[in-house]
Formats: sequence, structure tokens, C-alpha cells
Amino acid sequence: MRATRRLVRSGLGMPLEQALEMEQHADGLLRDCEDRAEGRRAFQEKRPPVFRGR
Repeated sequence: MRATRRLVRSGLGMPLEQALEMEQHADGLLRDCEDRAEGRRAFQEKRPPVFRGR
């Protein structure tokens, strides 16, 4: 969530093409993070996630 908020704030003053490029780059970085995998596992196991900021 923190990265998404930061991305939105910084993209507000950018031209659309540049903001979309930045969003694609951030999506690639966040897609493979450990916390995302933990969120999926926790959902499947019906337990609260334990995020570590990685």
C-alpha cells in the first residue's frame, strides 16, 4: 500500500505516458515480493498475513 500511495502522489504531476511507464516498472518490482506471496498463502490458509516489508 505504501508503494502504491507513493506512486500515485508522484505520478500526479507527470505526463500520462511517463506515469504509466513508472507504474509498469513498480508493478514488476512488487509482483514478485515476499509479502505478496505471504498474502496469498495466508488467504488460502484462512489466517491473518504476517507481512515483513520484503
